[in-house]
Amino acid sequence: MINILTYEGFINESSTSFSCVHELFREPLKKLKEKGYDSLLLKASLGIIGRESTFGDSKRYMILNPIKTAIGALGLSTTSSGFGQVSTTKAKELGIDMFDLNTPDGSLAAVYKILKKNYEKAISVGYSKTSPSSNFSKGTGNAALDISIMAYNSG
Repeated sequence: MINILTYEGFINESSTSFSCVHELFREPLKKLKEKGYDSLLLKASLGIIGRESTFGDSKRYMILNPIKTAIGALGLSTTSSGFGQVSTTKAKELGIDMFDLNTPDGSLAAVYKILKKNYEKAISVGYSKTSPSSNFSKGTGNAALDISIMAYNSG
C-alpha cells in the first residue's frame, strides 16, 4: 500500500501534467486544483475512484454501471453508480446530478466533497492529521484521513 502522504510526484503542487494520474482524470484534477481544492483530499479521492471502479477500465464496471445508473434513474433503488460508486441519495445531498457521477469531473468532485465532509468531521471529534491511526497497520499516516476513507466505504 502506498502512503499517499509521502508518495513523491503524485500531485506535486507545481505539477501541471499529472502524468501518473489516469488520463480521464487529469483535466478534472487540474480544474479542481486551480479552484483551490486540497491536494491531500484529491489524492485520496483518486485512490477511492481507482479502487471503486478501476477508473472505469474494468469489465465489471463497464457492464454493471450502466445498469445501476438506469435503475437509479428510474428511482427503483438508491444504488451507487459512477466512477466513485456514489449513491443517488448522496449525490442529491451534495447537489450533484446523478448522471454527473458518470463523468470524471462529476465523480471526482462528488468523492472529494464526501471525503472532505468526513475529514472535517474526523478532525472536529479529535482525530489527528499528523499522527498515524492506531486502528490500521497500513494506513495513510494521517488518522483523520484513515477514518474519513473508512467512513466513505461505510456510506
